[in-house]
Amino acid sequence: AAMVVTSDEAVILAGGAAPVAGKVDPHDPASWGSFSTSVARYDVDRRVLDDLTAPPGTATLSIGRAFMAAAPGADGKAVFAGGYTGSPALVSNLMAFYDPVSSTVKQSAAASPHLRFARARHTITRLFGQDDYFMVVGGQGTTPDAAATWEIWHPVHGRLAVGKLNGPRWNHGAVRLPDGGGGYVMLVGGENDAGPIQDFEVLRYDACLRVGVAGGASAACKLRPTCTGEGVALQPCAAPAETPVFRAFPWPPVVQPLAGGVGRTLPAVAYVNNTSPQYHLVFVVGGYLDAEKKHPLTRVDVFDIETGSWLPQTSPLLTPRGAPMLAWARAGAERGQ
Repeated sequence: AAMVVTSDEAVILAGGAAPVAGKVDPHDPASWGSFSTSVARYDVDRRVLDDLTAPPGTATLSIGRAFMAAAPGADGKAVFAGGYTGSPALVSNLMAFYDPVSSTVKQSAAASPHLRFARARHTITRLFGQDDYFMVVGGQGTTPDAAATWEIWHPVHGRLAVGKLNGPRWNHGAVRLPDGGGGYVMLVGGENDAGPIQDFEVLRYDACLRVGVAGGASAACKLRPTCTGEGVALQPCAAPAETPVFRAFPWPPVVQPLAGGVGRTLPAVAYVNNTSPQYHLVFVVGGYLDAEKKHPLTRVDVFDIETGSWLPQTSPLLTPRGAPMLAWARAGAERGQ
């Protein structure tokens, strides 16, 4: 099932699939069946899991899906992208979001409500703190284009832009690195047809949703004739724009090797920052050494954004972990862990 910790600190669970009898490989779509349309919400304060398909809510997916990419939106929303559906399992391009006000699952009413490319094993990242613009990246699809592209989507305005990555990847980790007038999306490891990927790629975007990639800039879309960065109220894209001229960013879009040149697929990634003392770090934890998912890793690698380099090797995990989950404790008794 997709799991999202929302901005109002609830947990939304959506979709999922039951295993097919006699099939035991969780990485093989042939092992999945009985795709679910259910949506539930775990209330952290009440410690209760509410079934949102029951009255008064009618929050169900339009079609059963599993292995969706999911991300939190503003005001308690949860956004679901792509994934698998049907029997045999097929890759989907469907986009939907849970609306906590109506307690329903909706799709954009725009002319292009869904992704251009069907995707699975992809990522979705919210680009701004208070605006529901999302970047969907990579994944496997019905065409090779899915793995080598990104798309920007909004729950009201639908699909806004599509652009190319430096290279194809799926089963990667993704993390947003915020900046004053935009930010970066860092794509870590993953795999493609050649096997586990030994690098990370950083995409750069500004407040006008113009996206830059390593080796050049790829035009995204133009929100209005004048869009100057700081404090801009975002509007839907009007039309594709010419290749934009970016303002000076402190960290350009890059492709760099992973620590030790060790490729990995299905790693966990988290952005950790602090003001006093000041640090901006990306933790990369575990993952698989091979595309067959037989050899999980104990590696814990830390990238320092300020210096653009990996820190000296840190202590490894006690247990090898493939496809782990990772979160930074920002508050409470376990703060800093």
